[in-house]
Amino acid sequence: GWLAIDARRAKVPSQGHRMVVASDGALWIGGYNQAVVRIAMDEREFASLGNLLHLLSEKSGVTWYWDQANKQLIRRGSVAIRRFEVADGILSAPAGMCESSKGIVLLGGHNGEAALSTYDGTRWTRMTFPTIAKSFSNKAFTSTKEGTFWLAARGGREDDQTGGVIHGFGETWESFLPPEAPANASFAIEFPDGKMWFGARQGIVSFDGHTWSRVNDPLLDDVAVTSAAISTSGVAWIATRTKGVIRYEDGRFQSYTVADGLPAYEVTQVYVAEEEQLWVGTMDGPYRFDGDRFYNVDLTGTYVQYPIRSDGEGGIWINGKVRVGSDKHPPLGKLLDQHVKVKSGAEVSLSWTGVDKWNRTPSDKLYWSWRIDEGDWTPFVQRTDTTLGGLSTGRH
Repeated sequence: GWLAIDARRAKVPSQGHRMVVASDGALWIGGYNQAVVRIAMDEREFASLGNLLHLLSEKSGVTWYWDQANKQLIRRGSVAIRRFEVADGILSAPAGMCESSKGIVLLGGHNGEAALSTYDGTRWTRMTFPTIAKSFSNKAFTSTKEGTFWLAARGGREDDQTGGVIHGFGETWESFLPPEAPANASFAIEFPDGKMWFGARQGIVSFDGHTWSRVNDPLLDDVAVTSAAISTSGVAWIATRTKGVIRYEDGRFQSYTVADGLPAYEVTQVYVAEEEQLWVGTMDGPYRFDGDRFYNVDLTGTYVQYPIRSDGEGGIWINGKVRVGSDKHPPLGKLLDQHVKVKSGAEVSLSWTGVDKWNRTPSDKLYWSWRIDEGDWTPFVQRTDTTLGGLSTGRH
């Protein structure tokens, strides 16, 4: 069949069309006195789901979705697709899903009560927490290095519900209630030493396994925090409503705002993906951090109101609906001096230049990795020179 597209609504050129399909399958559209638009046609680059909501991509490659229309949980493996219904032990209103070394937990609400359900690979076991809240939060949850889970209550509680957070796994859970624990946390993260941070109504609350305390810093005074994430090296990134993104490392806080590329001071989500890539969500779409500044990611105008997630294959899920894939085309690089002679054992300096295949990433923002002969590749860095030493006699 045929599909008619309203050019103005779709924001594509509407006059004097000129179209071409590039070698990567993308459709380029130009128009008379109008901007050129590139439309990604490969679902590995951009993919959108209809009534499905992406919940989790396991390390094993299994992906979980929530079918909103049919109220079913979908497990998509490498071969088979399986559907679960409420009768199988899942929740009537899932808010999120989390994986640890011990297993998987589905969290949210069930018939108006906060609930969770654990999966042992075959069946689901559901538990409800009616005195905590009507649902657990869709973003304030995390797994720990011990394989347990922290889940926080969602807002909008009944008068007789306490709020707070719970910790545990399987059938064993411990509740932590206000005023020590936050009534409805905006995030939950674990540091390498096991200390937990939770986003409170104003600022951050810490828990060391025994004592609850407030995290104090001038940058956190009277600030509403909306999300947080932590890198494998222990650097914490905190999203706020009025102070942009705050970075915490070794006891020091540093803020990033519109002066650093953010579209506004309000940031809704923050996420650290593979290779320490920082993503943030704003009311003007998702942004990436290159170590110095934030840059928009081709989805301008998309209000990022739900947690950002990755799928382990280089893809990032925005609002659980849109998948943004990584660019699989390497830049075209060239050594500035391709015939360098050096004495055995001496050091040699090399420089290179390059350009993105489709020129979508500026040359000074490209990341590079290199190796000598058949050796190991270096970590990716944002530089175009290096110094080598200890080379043996001969060609390399």
